[in-house]
Amino acid sequence: MKLYLYIIITCFLFYSCGNISKKEAITVAIDLNQSEELNVSTSLAVKRCVLLDQSTAGSLLAVITNFYVQDTCYVFLSGGRMRMFNGKGEVLSGLPMQGRGPEEYNSIWTSWLSERLLYMFDMNSSKMFQYNFVTMSNTVLNLPQKREMSFQFLIPDKKGYVGKLVFGGASNTTPELGRFDDSLKFIKAIGPLKLSSGVKLAYSFAKHGKEILYWRPLENNIYAIDSSDSLKIKYTIDFGPNTFHITDNIKDDYDIIDGMNKKKEKYAGIIQNVYESDKILSFSFVHNTNLYAAIYNKKNAFVQTYKLIGNSPELKIASLCFKADRKLSAVTVDEKGTYKVHDIEL
Repeated sequence: MKLYLYIIITCFLFYSCGNISKKEAITVAIDLNQSEELNVSTSLAVKRCVLLDQSTAGSLLAVITNFYVQDTCYVFLSGGRMRMFNGKGEVLSGLPMQGRGPEEYNSIWTSWLSERLLYMFDMNSSKMFQYNFVTMSNTVLNLPQKREMSFQFLIPDKKGYVGKLVFGGASNTTPELGRFDDSLKFIKAIGPLKLSSGVKLAYSFAKHGKEILYWRPLENNIYAIDSSDSLKIKYTIDFGPNTFHITDNIKDDYDIIDGMNKKKEKYAGIIQNVYESDKILSFSFVHNTNLYAAIYNKKNAFVQTYKLIGNSPELKIASLCFKADRKLSAVTVDEKGTYKVHDIEL
């Protein structure tokens, strides 16, 4: 099982878990034997298929780091560059350009979407860009070169931002999560989670109501940060016999991946694309090199899982994102390098 081939992360985050109780956590039990196959090319659940402009998509989407859908726009981060397409697959202008100018980026480290605003963080030039989908305009925030606590990425809320922090150099001493004010000044650490070493690109925040969700892709917990900045485990994903159990001798993400790959069992994991509403919790995961979508119904605790496939083994599911209850978009690429976005309603 070559899980590492499907992790769109260039380097990894190592950490310790701290003491956070699972007492009130909701268990989301997934039975992979009950999964349905969903053919993104032929299923009636696919409501629209958009062919992306190949003159741009071919060079852009070799490795998709982040993928978003906002209104009728498809937005990609790949290779440190941002690209945006409309509902017809045509390239849209408006996002910041790559370059050396004061309103240009060197390389986008990561990006995130929140409340019709697209945030783009250029760590190399200490800039944060914000694209407004309503006004179709950009703003640029120049950050101090030296900061008390550096962040990898952020999510905004009414008090400022919650951030994923950068490893400080000493094992198990750097907080993993922190509170920043509106000017991006570090205020305090949030929760007991600590970094051990390293960084990664995967964005792992989502928002529901007054809560901010946070997850570590190679673990099976989804955390919640409330309005008082308290951290708890809100959900635990249970893959049954396909769960990889993290023991005391596991020191970092490399140990997790090595453990998965050395065993004969086909473990499930790499939780990403978390979305929550009042009715459901959705996320994606990988099992046996296949990408799955899971939908947890809060009312009856029923979980539906879908194995995403194409018409042929050569058609790959490159990325996906959940955009509303039971609505997701999947990106496919075929052997000719043709990219399409499939809008699906489950």
